[in-house]
Amino acid sequence: MSLSSQDKTEDVLNRLNRLPETERLAVLDALQEKRKQKTFVKYFEPWSEQKTALTEFTSGKKIFGLLGGNRSGKTVLGAFIAVAWCLGKEYFRDEPAWEWVKDLPIPEPPNNVWVVGVTNNVLRDVIWYEKLRHGKAHPPFLPTDGSVRDCKDGDFQIFFENGSLLTGKSAEAGRDKFQGASIDLVWLDEECEQDVFDECYQRTVDCAGRLLLTLTPLTDINSGVRTPWVFMVNLLGAVDLYTLGLINPNILSDPSLYLASGNGLLVLTLLPQALRRLFGSPLTKTETTTPTENITSEIE
Repeated sequence: MSLSSQDKTEDVLNRLNRLPETERLAVLDALQEKRKQKTFVKYFEPWSEQKTALTEFTSGKKIFGLLGGNRSGKTVLGAFIAVAWCLGKEYFRDEPAWEWVKDLPIPEPPNNVWVVGVTNNVLRDVIWYEKLRHGKAHPPFLPTDGSVRDCKDGDFQIFFENGSLLTGKSAEAGRDKFQGASIDLVWLDEECEQDVFDECYQRTVDCAGRLLLTLTPLTDINSGVRTPWVFMVNLLGAVDLYTLGLINPNILSDPSLYLASGNGLLVLTLLPQALRRLFGSPLTKTETTTPTENITSEIE
């Protein structure tokens, strides 16, 4: 006769309690580690600037921007927020990551979420493969505990048991591919064309949705053909026209990177392009000088 789920649980606990304490603790540690691998999103521990960002993403922010340097952790945080939006707050209650989601303006599921990569390759290789589905520097954010009903990798769609839907889109497909739906959260990873941003914004209007920007601002007011919408939104944020929140994490925020030269200082070529890629500073190309001491103080 087959045992019920409750009977199986009691049988496992009884056998576990009969083990010597050291063996029992080793088994419990192994079970905990296995659970972390299956539900990494529940155990996610942001580093300092990511924690600051999460506390700033409040219900008063329509657009929230992480304008950071390369490898500053902005895409990692974007993936965490996007998956949390799909799972809903209650999924995290009494879990370690509850501290980081409890104050986020996440509506009750089901939620419709778009994840937008600047190119199809970035969407597939970085966001979808590394961050969401399989992991690389960390386990995947997408849990494998039964909360996901189906994944259609070819279509970049993830269906959750609570009815939420996460869809991956490539910005290079053009604005026509971003029409029609009502979206609760649009996560734009890296700087797309303005017409795609405008279309994404419109998708959030009728459902009080939000936009999350994780990007290194490279297009400015003097860039020529492309419209510098990130540069302009950054300026507008100063007068709160967009109910905008901006955080500027930099490459030195990532604890997995150890950067040192000589006495612990990284020697930089202080050009605007370098400042953007390292520190996420939305400078114009006409700004060609920056006080060396200001940069040095950030690196020490």
